[in-house]
Amino acid sequence: MIDAIANVNHPGQASESKHLACTLFLARDIHRRWDSMLTPNEKQHYLESSAAAKALKVSLNLIDEIDAIRGQGVEMAYELF
Repeated sequence: MIDAIANVNHPGQASESKHLACTLFLARDIHRRWDSMLTPNEKQHYLESSAAAKALKVSLNLIDEIDAIRGQGVEMAYELF
C-alpha cells in the first residue's frame, strides 16, 4: 500500500504494487475529470486513451456503472466525518 501511494502520480514506477497504484491513479483521475465529460463518447475516449485504464483492462462497458456510482465515496466520507 505504501508503495502504491508513494507512486500514485507515476504508477509505472511502483515496485511492489503497480496494480494498486494504477487503481488509485485512475480513481483520482476519474474523480477529477469525469464530470467534465458530458457525452458517453467523451467518456469512452477517455477510457480508451488512459494508460491506467489500459493497464487495468477496464472495460468500456463500465461507463454507465461509473456514472451510477460516481460520487458515492464522497457522500460516505461526509457521513463519517
